[in-house]
Amino acid sequence: MFREFDICRLQNLVNFNQLNNTLCVYLYKNNLNHFIYVSNEKSIRSLNISSNFIEYDNSRNINSNCTFELIDNVKKYIKLHHSLHIIRMYDDNISIFNSSDNYNLSQFILNNCDTFWDNNKIYNIINDNPLAKIILEEADNLNIDITQLLAK
Repeated sequence: MFREFDICRLQNLVNFNQLNNTLCVYLYKNNLNHFIYVSNEKSIRSLNISSNFIEYDNSRNINSNCTFELIDNVKKYIKLHHSLHIIRMYDDNISIFNSSDNYNLSQFILNNCDTFWDNNKIYNIINDNPLAKIILEEADNLNIDITQLLAK
């Protein structure tokens, strides 16, 4: 249905009707919720799939599987708020962190996030934690769902 970094349009919002027809970028799906980012907001939004709040915008998407090209396309329509940092987390989903919130992320990691985004890439948190990478590979080999373990 939707792919990471697809450009979409919000629709049929009742409580947030000022956002109807607003462009957003699709990030990922978790259970029944779609996670999207609206230009220049300080956080991501979660929308329930059953309510049909997101419409794929054919005219603004490109046919590519290359992350570099997809992010370059996103930047044409969506502006990332200056205090946000985009990270690919351990569960392989995109997370957005606000530097004004109190997260245990080093300034080094946040700077890496910005550098990667500026170069049309996504910083992967596992790259700075080799032990996590080994644990994830072992969990995959043993068919263990690591996201369930991380949630505990």
